[in-house]
Amino acid sequence: MTTKPDACPRCGSPRIAEILYGLVRPDEELTRELEAKRVVLGGCFVEKGNPKWLCVDCSERLGASAEWFKEAQAREKRANKAAEAETAESEDRRRRGCGTRGDCPNCGFSYAFDGKACSHCNFGHS
Repeated sequence: MTTKPDACPRCGSPRIAEILYGLVRPDEELTRELEAKRVVLGGCFVEKGNPKWLCVDCSERLGASAEWFKEAQAREKRANKAAEAETAESEDRRRRGCGTRGDCPNCGFSYAFDGKACSHCNFGHS
């Protein structure tokens, strides 16, 4: 069942939410969907047989399919790649000293280290 059901077969409620599994990177749209209970988080593990839909009123879990499983795996793979890229960028910035802070031995202020000088008093740091 990859198509969202019109109503819950157990209680008849039309309030059916999509269940997202795997590493989910929240953004504004997803936050709105979660708050409106149109989407719920199903956990980290993406496995065959996981339900795709949840009745918001009675918690009945509905549907699972091979097509849905492939979609969930692809979504998790994209999220993992984005997380790896973010981690690599952060590590690269750390290695280069970008964005790091420290106390300047000259003026005592917390300075932004750009590899050359204190951003407050221009005291050279090497």
